[in-house]
Amino acid sequence: MTITDNDEHICTVVCDEGDVNWRVQKETKIIKCRGEISGARPGDKVPCELGATFKWSQLLQFMSNSSDPIAPYEILTDNGVNFTSWDDGIYCLKWEFAVSSPDGVASNGEKITFSKVYLESLDCKEGDEANTLTFSGKSLDEKPVIIRLT
Repeated sequence: MTITDNDEHICTVVCDEGDVNWRVQKETKIIKCRGEISGARPGDKVPCELGATFKWSQLLQFMSNSSDPIAPYEILTDNGVNFTSWDDGIYCLKWEFAVSSPDGVASNGEKITFSKVYLESLDCKEGDEANTLTFSGKSLDEKPVIIRLT
């Protein structure tokens, strides 16, 4: 999984364990005539919801002019370094997931890209077995771009 800002800062998270989920929604406007339902039409576009949970070892590790990698917490919260947004109105990042195919499937997997993703909540948990981050946010696009890897 990679999370990038608009200025070549890249946070790479290698996930053996973790979850990603998203929701694509369509708004529908119900048309009524004198209180009776007479039809429906497409409504406004709805942002795609994105959620992810993954393990972490350090919250802060990247410094300006440093060779240390960027920690997910740092880039998600715009902490410490001047990360740049993919949107002018709200701090947005690009998320890319490379998903491997199970054994016996002909393709090499898929790449799922969410553009202009903004943070709604970030839950941090320190645990006995693992430390986890749970991200919840939305993309300014209606759905992700999915390509098959060959």
